[in-house]
Amino acid sequence: MISVIIPVYNAESTLRRCLDSILNQLYSSLEIILVDDGSKDNSGRICDEYGEQDDRIIVIHQGNKGVCLARNRGLDIAKGEYVGFVDSDDYIDPDYFKILLDNMGKSKTDICFSALEEVPNIAPSTFISNKNDLVSLIIGQKFGNNAGPFNKLFKNSIIGSLRFDKDIFVGEDTLFDVEYAKKCRNGVFVNKVMYHYDQRTSSSSYMSDPSKLFKYLTYAESRKKMLLDTSTLSDKCREMLIHSYLNSILNCYYQSRYFHNQKEERRMCHVMKEALKTYRHDNLPIRQKFTYWMMGYFPSIFPVWNAINTRL
Repeated sequence: MISVIIPVYNAESTLRRCLDSILNQLYSSLEIILVDDGSKDNSGRICDEYGEQDDRIIVIHQGNKGVCLARNRGLDIAKGEYVGFVDSDDYIDPDYFKILLDNMGKSKTDICFSALEEVPNIAPSTFISNKNDLVSLIIGQKFGNNAGPFNKLFKNSIIGSLRFDKDIFVGEDTLFDVEYAKKCRNGVFVNKVMYHYDQRTSSSSYMSDPSKLFKYLTYAESRKKMLLDTSTLSDKCREMLIHSYLNSILNCYYQSRYFHNQKEERRMCHVMKEALKTYRHDNLPIRQKFTYWMMGYFPSIFPVWNAINTRL
């Protein structure tokens, strides 16, 4: 059985399409967990309506706690051997779960994910032989953007006590993916678009927060948390995580300047300096490395240098 967890927040315009696509799956052994996260529209009523029509559906209503705690609530009660996540503004093809499950069974893998955009010159399915390659695919772009719990099928036994970090507002889904991948032996990528991603501003993506700077700060924090335990990962994976973390600090700096937040600008320069001291970055591209060093060690002249550098 697959437990399908759907966090719901103000999604009345897309929720029926989402639920119909799940109920129409060729693989029917599903436990469908709807977590209404304090919706202010008719989403909660729609959840109850569908719950009355199909006994596979479990409906939970809670106050607005955010997408992380909504997903975690679903994980707490999920009974399926496998777990999938679908956002309430997205929808899936009828063969979505069947194909993911078939591929996991054939290749005896711990995770399967499908393309959000078809990747050219890649086989219909690709076996990923170790956790390092899995992490690289999640944080890199080789098979397109694969960050986030949607478009994936997980094993509940491997998830175990792993949960989404409620203190991370942006990047919490990538952090979950990376921590899960570190517990895996292998995986499989299916080069077929079956999950249809439709990011909106009002639904479970929770992207209506007016502070872009806050989002960048929490994104940087999620990257830092990924670096706390990399003992099981290869040097290449660690380098990718370091680059991602340093780049997120740089983006925080740019956002601070955009919002004229000089205190945060200075703090980001200090954070960069400490990060450069803490994490080895020898193999980063020369220009990128120099940018990080200028920001961390020469913050007073960095704005002028950066303005000149961007024109080159």
